[in-house]
Amino acid sequence: MPDDAIDASSYCFVFPNAGELPPNLTIRCERPPDELDLDAYVQKQRQALETSVENFELVNEISSKHDFWTYVVSITEWGPDESRLRQKQMYVYVPGEKPRLFIMIGNDFAANSAQSDDLFNQVIRSFKPNDIQAF
Repeated sequence: MPDDAIDASSYCFVFPNAGELPPNLTIRCERPPDELDLDAYVQKQRQALETSVENFELVNEISSKHDFWTYVVSITEWGPDESRLRQKQMYVYVPGEKPRLFIMIGNDFAANSAQSDDLFNQVIRSFKPNDIQAF
């Protein structure tokens, strides 16, 4: 591989469900700019989503810092009532010599969110940035 190639792998986990759309969680790691304004980045991603879907709603969003990394957790919903989707996103920015941006996105129907939120929250609480994806 060329020296400037990066690992841009995405991992998608699909969880059991009796419905037509099983809950799923995608995790990826990106190489961000050296100084990333995480709140501005998340806002830009949210605006792009908002313009591409109907009945968009920002349900909740928190931004905080843990040790040396910052994170944003955002919950959004969109679509018609009978098939309204709910998405939980976690963005984790790790600065340093090789900055990294970890993105976790959980999707499910809003009507199923009571069950899938517990699962997504367990994953989010257990997440710890590491150097395995250090480009």
